[in-house]
Amino acid sequence: SQVVPVWNQTSWIGQIRQEFIWLYAAVEPITGESFFLFLPALDQACFELFLNQLKAQVGDQTIGVILDRAPAHRSQNINRPQGLVSIELPAYSPELNPAERVFEQLRENMANQLFAGISEVEQSITGQLQSFWDNPQKLVSLTAYPWLIKAVKRKRAFSMIKKILWFFKELCKHAMPKLSPDMKLQLD
Repeated sequence: SQVVPVWNQTSWIGQIRQEFIWLYAAVEPITGESFFLFLPALDQACFELFLNQLKAQVGDQTIGVILDRAPAHRSQNINRPQGLVSIELPAYSPELNPAERVFEQLRENMANQLFAGISEVEQSITGQLQSFWDNPQKLVSLTAYPWLIKAVKRKRAFSMIKKILWFFKELCKHAMPKLSPDMKLQLD
């Protein structure tokens, strides 16, 4: 998960007005599935809201969320949803965060543009995000770091093995009472 500030500065004679909005992001690097949310601040309340919305989006499955060292991410008071595992990156290591590549792309496409207001900034970003939603492979190409893909696949394989072992354990639990004592000895 990563957050990037988006700001707009409007100048008038004698008046400067700045508006900010933050784009929160989560990307599944193997499939390119993604979840983005515009929020008004980078703080604990907005981060909790993002995590809860993300968890609602993915349902019951356990997910890992890569976090940089932003103060809002590190707060001990954050109520994290059940089934969400935080993976904290070392300080000053944006190159390890796959979401950073997404934000680099967004910033690159918005460079040297003027916007009349924050709603135009949102529209521009949403248009760029639409291209990711239409073609998730673009997100895969940006975020599928080899070390991350290996870790995700290993976790999935381990999870599958655990499910198979649980199935056999349950099968044996239910089948064992039905076996004759002679057969039980052969299985032991």
